[in-house]
Amino acid sequence: MWRKLLKLRPLAANFLKVDVKDGCSTYLWFDNWLSIGPLIDISGEVGTRLLGIRREAKVSEVIRGNNWALRRSRNRSVQDIITYLRTVSIPNDMAGQDRILWK
Repeated sequence: MWRKLLKLRPLAANFLKVDVKDGCSTYLWFDNWLSIGPLIDISGEVGTRLLGIRREAKVSEVIRGNNWALRRSRNRSVQDIITYLRTVSIPNDMAGQDRILWK
């Protein structure tokens, strides 16, 4: 029974969404915190290298002051990520903790 339930993990992951507040517990690449889905699915493994952001980075680690601290890239999918992130509001320490939602 447990094995069958574990096989449903990818299906269940589609219903999990992270509401980012301070960004301290949300993984930048792997958590579903943006409307476009996990960033690793868009950029692939090469995205972490091209942006110079480690795979285990939290959202809060990619912010400097009130801006996203992102390296420029010529890769089209990485450019799309950078453009999209600049439209997303910056997480704020005063907003509280990140929340995982079931949608």
